[in-house]
Amino acid sequence: MADKITATVVFNGTKRLALLIDIVSDGSNTAYTITASTYSAGSFAINKITYSCAGMGFILDEENSGTDPRVLSINGTGGIISGKFCFEEYGGLKNSDASGNTGNLIITPLLGTSADTCTIFIELIKAS
Repeated sequence: MADKITATVVFNGTKRLALLIDIVSDGSNTAYTITASTYSAGSFAINKITYSCAGMGFILDEENSGTDPRVLSINGTGGIISGKFCFEEYGGLKNSDASGNTGNLIITPLLGTSADTCTIFIELIKAS
């Protein structure tokens, strides 16, 4: 079985993309890839992330043909955690451009067990 992950496009413009990602865990901690080419982008810079998780956390990585560079790790078990990161004044949290980088982002549920939930709103800046 796999976690139920639903991604809803809130906004998809020429320079920005906003997604609402809902995760209901079954304990398998299945990864979800935000594929740059699907949204007419070469890569992404992360502008804002807002999250609320119950009983679990999540990991955000850049996809790479080798080891995926970690961008953010939100640890949470047994309770409700929520927060917000804003990188807007820096022009977004830029892609590392490491060798082998695909431009995609990977969200992986962390420590989820049956019926744990997480909602993530992520606003991205598109790069060519």
